[in-house]
Amino acid sequence: MNKLTAVETAWHLHEIVDIILGYSLPKELASCARVSHFVSSHALDLLYRNVCGLTDILHLLAPTESQTVEWTTNIVFTRPIQPDDWERFLPYARRVRHLTHVESVLSDDEPVLTTVFQELQNTHPTGVIFPFLQSAEFRMQDDMRFMLMFTHERLRRLSIASDARFLKDVLRGIPKASPGLEFLKVTCSDGIQTTVSDLVALVEDLPNLREIILSSHLLCAVVISSLSKHPHITTISQDSSGITVLKHPGIHYERRISDTDFQSLKSLHLDTDMDSLLPWLNNRDVLPSLRVFGVELRTLEPPHRIRDLFTLLTTAIPHIVELTVDSYKHNRRSTGRPLYVSSASFQPLTQHLSLTCFVFDHPDPLCMNDEDVESLAKAWPNLTTFYLGKSALYKDAQAVLSMSVLSSFAQHCPKLQTLALVMNTLTVPSPSPSNQAQFGHNFKQLDVGCSPISDPRAVANFLSRVVPEGTELLFWDTGMPNSTAAGSMFESLMNRHENWKSASIWLMALHCAHSENKTDKLALSSVTERFNESEQENMRLRREVEMLRMANSCSCTICSRTRHPSGHGDLFLASKLPWSVGYP
Repeated sequence: MNKLTAVETAWHLHEIVDIILGYSLPKELASCARVSHFVSSHALDLLYRNVCGLTDILHLLAPTESQTVEWTTNIVFTRPIQPDDWERFLPYARRVRHLTHVESVLSDDEPVLTTVFQELQNTHPTGVIFPFLQSAEFRMQDDMRFMLMFTHERLRRLSIASDARFLKDVLRGIPKASPGLEFLKVTCSDGIQTTVSDLVALVEDLPNLREIILSSHLLCAVVISSLSKHPHITTISQDSSGITVLKHPGIHYERRISDTDFQSLKSLHLDTDMDSLLPWLNNRDVLPSLRVFGVELRTLEPPHRIRDLFTLLTTAIPHIVELTVDSYKHNRRSTGRPLYVSSASFQPLTQHLSLTCFVFDHPDPLCMNDEDVESLAKAWPNLTTFYLGKSALYKDAQAVLSMSVLSSFAQHCPKLQTLALVMNTLTVPSPSPSNQAQFGHNFKQLDVGCSPISDPRAVANFLSRVVPEGTELLFWDTGMPNSTAAGSMFESLMNRHENWKSASIWLMALHCAHSENKTDKLALSSVTERFNESEQENMRLRREVEMLRMANSCSCTICSRTRHPSGHGDLFLASKLPWSVGYP
């Protein structure tokens, strides 16, 4: 197969075309769709596979414009929709697989006027706008009942957010429209009692449901009881976004789970306080199938309470491999005092669990030395993710860990991909020997938080010998939630930010230099190897030539000493030999 034929064959493989076009920008895809008949269909698939905002696609159905009424801007059609419009729109609608429509103050999507949804519903010939839609997300400020026209039997993932008065009819209509749903997320800030009853009915009518995410206050005792009897539920999560009141009066939130409940549950993420969590964990082996557990603690707890939590976790949920304990999300203001934890605080976990992911975050600086952290790395050799107090704001003296702790993780955790912790990089270890432990090729990300730094080049030089090329270096930035420091602390953080920015640039440059040096060494090694092979071949040829010379010399000696009575002995003997010998 010649080169031209191979290229043509590759372009006729749909998977390869999709991969190539997947690297194109939307404007480039639009150009391909307009000028190339061969790749037009592939380009349109990529352009309209993910639709962010209905306004991005409704204009293909009929002309639209922004209309402002009483300080509110909405999208409306400029003329009535005709049957021909639907015929022209259908090829685009059939390509949509994922739809996101968010109407909020912070989003770029302009609200769609209710009359637009009414016209869509009244004029569409089948009632299903996007017949092959697989996932949808709706966050709407107005009536959500029209959202049901975007649901159908093929829909597998649905996320909705609105007030309870709009959710009521939607929750009741979802099982009829999309009975095959596997993922559901419901966000609601009010109307607890009515929403809870609708949720219970919804769960019972979705036999294929596997993953559910609910606003924190919606996961009450009644909903938990309903979910516990579902045969296919594998993931339950509480979403604390926009929730200020964790528990509402008149609603029971006790977690009572029997041995026969949640037989398929693999992942559980809770938003709660320690007083509600510890009594539930007092039961031994409460969820035998659970492998992933995460908790966002609403209250800051002393070290001995944290150890109590870890102790109960090892007996109540003994088979987990991923653990997240986040005290930072709901308590971003530091108490001003360090949190004195050590390897002893985590000893219940290191003795009984084999974790692949561990996340422990807190608003106060953690007082742990290199030996404490190294003991965690030794206890969990299969770690792929490790976060330790990276969100807190540390003063120079509070950052106890040295950069040498990176070598401990590189040595004891060969599968590590993501590492996040705060180190004191004001003192950089001396240049490492050639046999120093380095992270494997799987390592992707290092987050140093607000680690103190003074010499970006020296830090980058050390990191270039430990982390592989292509590692993403993350650090504190002004846009982060923990950027509320004031006075001298803020000035120090800004100085660290600039130094870490410089260090990241130096790290990329050093990695490039090491890569070029490695390439040169490989080229030199290859040349040297070929030279050695040539030398060996020359030696072999010299030995063969020498053997031939010796054989010729030996044959001449024999011929000169052997005579036939007839006087022609030399010729007679030479004719018996395998070598060609000349005579005068």
